[in-house]
Amino acid sequence: MRLAAAILAAALGGCISKDPTAATALTLPTPLWSITTGAGIGRLFTESGGAILVGTVDSIRAINGVSGSFRWGRPYGTLPLGGFNFDAGNNVAIFAGSTIQSVDAIAGGTLFTDPLSATSSLPISDGTNLYIARTAPAYRIDQLSPTGTAGWSTPLATACPNGCRWAGTAVSGDTVFLAGSQIAAAAATQSIIFAFNRLTGAELWRRLDATIDSSVRFSPTVAGAQLVLVGTSGFTAWAINRSTRAVSWQRNTIANPVVMRPTAAGNLVMLTSLFLGEAVAADSGVTSWSVGSTVPIVNVAACPASVAWAATNGMIVVNRVTGVLIGGRENITLGSGTGDIAVGGGRLYVATASGPNLAAYACP
Repeated sequence: MRLAAAILAAALGGCISKDPTAATALTLPTPLWSITTGAGIGRLFTESGGAILVGTVDSIRAINGVSGSFRWGRPYGTLPLGGFNFDAGNNVAIFAGSTIQSVDAIAGGTLFTDPLSATSSLPISDGTNLYIARTAPAYRIDQLSPTGTAGWSTPLATACPNGCRWAGTAVSGDTVFLAGSQIAAAAATQSIIFAFNRLTGAELWRRLDATIDSSVRFSPTVAGAQLVLVGTSGFTAWAINRSTRAVSWQRNTIANPVVMRPTAAGNLVMLTSLFLGEAVAADSGVTSWSVGSTVPIVNVAACPASVAWAATNGMIVVNRVTGVLIGGRENITLGSGTGDIAVGGGRLYVATASGPNLAAYACP
């Protein structure tokens, strides 16, 4: 199944570019490995237990990240309905949809199915435990082991007298962050952000704000000293200092609504709209560099020294600090918009609609 990758160099016009007006030939180095599955790979999810989890037309498959060999597969029918949101840690993959299910990333067997997760936020892992915000049977945030053993549970009823909606969580060091919206009187809403002690579940602080945006759209992103958030419609992005809770910056993004969770890359955070990707200084919100595209951007993935941006028909890799082009691959089809890129284990993974379906490169 392993193939030598065809390295395609083509003009950049009409694709994705650091400078959309410049025509530049781009190539990628020889991949570490590449495979053709015969089923067509669409979305890449995450790396867990040394395996990259990929979506095909009929199943989720785990591919060994070092060798490219097949490890295990699970038909979609055995997964939670809509369960294509992932986190991973400690050789465990977490599928979150109509329920939450943890799976052994080495062998593919089910470890735990959460009976209450139909009313939960997406879980996140600190590498060992899971953190899940509940709305029923009571507002709370829970810590669970990958096999379902309960850790701590912190009630949130006092913060949600008329109800709350959770966008998701983030973990950094010994702190778990939770963001969403608090439903106020007359169905009005305001954004609500919490910080909890990761070891005990004790609430460290909460912040309510109706002036910047009434709700939070994605899970918060930790970038250095900041917690970066995006508003409900993607029209506002802002950051609060994790120590002082003061607003560090806010940006009006109504001209280019943010369409995916921001990605942290050192002291920068990547804000992505359909046709524009910006590298923003985490502490100031000032744009350091940007990439533009004439076709929709599919995803962004950050290596330690570089950032890869993928559109529906190509990909570029740029220096993380300067935004200078390093390489790329053009005139490929990333699954007609469902293909993807991902980073894990020091590798950059690229999925395409036709052979080779999946290739792994050393992080530039």
